[in-house]
Amino acid sequence: QDDEETRSTASYSDKKEIQAFYKWYFEKFISDGATKRERELSDDMAKHYQIASVLYDVLKTVIPPENVDDEIRKYAREVERKKVHYAQYNILPLHYTGTPPPIMKLPEIRAAVTALCNIVNLPMPRVPSTVGAQDRHATNWSLESDDKPTYDLLDWLGLTFGFQKGNVENQREHLILLLANVDIRKKANVDSTLLEDNTVIYLQKKVFKNYKSWCAYLHQNPNIKFPGNSWSQQLDLLYIGLYFLIWGEASNIRFMPECICYIFHNVSSISSLLDRNIIFLFLDF
Repeated sequence: QDDEETRSTASYSDKKEIQAFYKWYFEKFISDGATKRERELSDDMAKHYQIASVLYDVLKTVIPPENVDDEIRKYAREVERKKVHYAQYNILPLHYTGTPPPIMKLPEIRAAVTALCNIVNLPMPRVPSTVGAQDRHATNWSLESDDKPTYDLLDWLGLTFGFQKGNVENQREHLILLLANVDIRKKANVDSTLLEDNTVIYLQKKVFKNYKSWCAYLHQNPNIKFPGNSWSQQLDLLYIGLYFLIWGEASNIRFMPECICYIFHNVSSISSLLDRNIIFLFLDF
């Protein structure tokens, strides 16, 4: 009986049927008008985007890439581009749409987010052609130029050194909250949406206190350098972000602070990176 009911609408092959179902799901649950999206809860839309991503993964497994319809490719790119706005978050809804949530209206949060979004004068990361498909998959980044633009300093570090996407998202929130907590205690104008330099300097000194002690013990100069033409706040945030990203992927090594210091010391030549416009990939230490 089920076969009789579906035979009139089913396509002539599994490949066509899979694409037809993906198109139906996209048009019904994702692009069914802006009014409906506004009425639905964010959790519902997050579920729909997640299901659409899984459906496209199945579609790519069954159908050779050259046989996928251009319309389906277009829908899939739109899903990948917009699903970040409905991604789950811990405390800060950084990828909100529409009216900002109350927590994102706090001046100290806005100041920290604005500071991290300053990617002026940073060279665009380029992944070397020698990196294999397996390594690209391990980073969990969409490395195509039209799929993953650089949004802030943490994204830049993630693409430059090959950190995992989830780690970048976690450390972004971590750094924003730290900056906001310090900033609200130190700045004179509580309504200012600009991050003060002394806030970043205070956090930098606190984060790298142990690293500088490690360098002194080994009679090494700290690898935190500031070229004459660089903006110190931006570089401070890059160094702090790099340290947190290394810590986030260090697993049990994070319980050996001297190992974290050693890794950071050997990959933290950001100033030289900017001077020579050299981008290298740090996939696995």
